Amino acid sequence: EVIAACQDRGIPIRIGVNGGSLEKDLQEKYGEPTPEALVESAMRHVDILDKLNFDQFKVSVKEVKTLEPAELNAELFAAYGVEGDDVDGFRAEVRKNMERELKAAVDGHVKQQVMDAIIEAHPALEIPTSLISQETDALRGQMFQQFGGAVSPEMDLKSILPDEMFTERAETRVKLGLLVSELVQDLGVRAEPNKVRELIEDIASTYQDPTEVINWYYEDNDQLMGIESRVLEDTVVEKLLEGANITEEATGYQDALQRAREASQQ
Repeated sequence: EVIAACQDRGIPIRIGVNGGSLEKDLQEKYGEPTPEALVESAMRHVDILDKLNFDQFKVSVKEVKTLEPAELNAELFAAYGVEGDDVDGFRAEVRKNMERELKAAVDGHVKQQVMDAIIEAHPALEIPTSLISQETDALRGQMFQQFGGAVSPEMDLKSILPDEMFTERAETRVKLGLLVSELVQDLGVRAEPNKVRELIEDIASTYQDPTEVINWYYEDNDQLMGIESRVLEDTVVEKLLEGANITEEATGYQDALQRAREASQQ
């Protein structure tokens, strides 16, 4: 439907490929995002457009270089906030960053499993169509902006990106929002200020000037509300996990991060 709409209006499509978006089977085939893997991925999308007789496209493949260990020196240490030639301090900082990334990936995967279970437990929930329409419009606007588009008043965005492309996802998001809101009330949870602060500080710790980032969150009500919503969701997940049967699954560092990247692209 997207291709047909673009074809009718003479809008080109950009095929973008990079190591983070490489298909799982190509990762297994090549072992890493090699130039050959990226080209094969790009050609798959080109073939799809070619079969649909669409030739208005451009391909973007990011350069891949062979990874080489960086030299351990003061310049590298400074990039990680470590002064002087403190090798042990540098290794500790790298380990801390990796542990933070791994925790975020694992927590995100567990949270997604819980959210999926909440949806599956309420198959008959009725949702106001007006809410689905609002969420559909929001998703449509987000997709258009991701492709670098600017919506003009005279543009019929619905004809380019029809509702059918977003309805299922919009319905899921609205349903989840309603159910989580109800669970917040039933469980009596709230966004505790200390947990909000903890999350903001964790996010800020990855920036060069954490204090500036912390102040920015507290000075912007919209951003602060977003953090509070995340804390509420996380607290609901924690409460539900307390009474759940949990099966642990062993996974590697790279696999956990790759799973998180794939989930963020859905």
